Amino acid sequence: MIYYLFIFFSIFSQNYKIALVGYARENDGLGKITYSFYDTLSARFDVEFINSRPNEAVPKYFKIGSKNKYYDLVIFTDAIGYKNNFIANCMPDSKFKICYSMFESSQIPFEWVDYINNNFDTVLLPDDYLIDVYKTSGVIKDIYVLEPGIKNIEDFMNYKKNKLCNNKFTFTYSSTFYERKNHFNLLQAFVLAFKNRDDVQLVLQGKNLNTPILKKIKKYIYDHQITNVILINEPLSRKKYIKLIAESDCYVSVSKGEGFSISPRESLAAGVPTIVSNNTAQKTLCNSGKYIPIDSLIELQADYKMFFGRNVGCFFDININELAEKLREVFYNYDYCFNKAQLDRSWINFYREKDFSLRINKFINNYLI
Repeated sequence: MIYYLFIFFSIFSQNYKIALVGYARENDGLGKITYSFYDTLSARFDVEFINSRPNEAVPKYFKIGSKNKYYDLVIFTDAIGYKNNFIANCMPDSKFKICYSMFESSQIPFEWVDYINNNFDTVLLPDDYLIDVYKTSGVIKDIYVLEPGIKNIEDFMNYKKNKLCNNKFTFTYSSTFYERKNHFNLLQAFVLAFKNRDDVQLVLQGKNLNTPILKKIKKYIYDHQITNVILINEPLSRKKYIKLIAESDCYVSVSKGEGFSISPRESLAAGVPTIVSNNTAQKTLCNSGKYIPIDSLIELQADYKMFFGRNVGCFFDININELAEKLREVFYNYDYCFNKAQLDRSWINFYREKDFSLRINKFINNYLI
């Protein structure tokens, strides 16, 4: 015991230099992860931040580093790159390099495989599902799972949840209007289940982007004269975002592929019954028994033409009729669903930053001893 205490205190008494390379944005999955890494590591190590996306703002309290300095450890948290490989423009030299990485489909791009194998010592993944994805894609570096920490998840956990917060029963989904996120199939399932009922509504919120899928959604609503669907196409403040999620009666995330799946964790933390598609990283949520799962067995080519000019692996879709039935099931059995969600919300404790701190420090000790 004395030996291990000595090792513990000797590690943290040394001034190890860590560079965190990525971008920070509170309303974005990758950006949220960067906050958690910085907040937890800077409490014990000398951490400097290198912005991988120059157009992104940097939090004022982040200590700024430089790609021209040498570090004991570099942790990269951004996407590895798309058509233009921007990593080389921001990565400093170091003794060890760790890539915290995820992808949403059944395969990662060959460009990522090549860059990981030639430039990193270890890969950390946020979910068990991704281990086989990275290995079968060709990654030969050591791979470990490090479940994410979610910055200020306590804002949701401490929210006083009331049953039926709205005049109308409200289903909600918050995500960028991309095809993969599956807003359109959710919309069709909702219309099938509750078309124009005046006691129920669907709220779809995303960033201020005029994407093809958003145009498709608007056209569908207009053509079918839908009156109980609300579109919010603008980024929300932190306060408004929490209110949107926490005051939902049911949150629905039926994405065709996920790497992190953060918003369903936030919704359950607030005690909101949450429907999730049983695919990719959302399998962890379904397997927990805390969520309302829906089968996601329809295999589709994963369209990444916007980023790589081609399809990469497969996505997995839900059946619209089955989703419509699942929405009705929650609506007509809401007392049970609501009470269960209140009991299950404590499961999210694992994703608090203080719990994440224990996981990341334990792992990094292996590099710093």
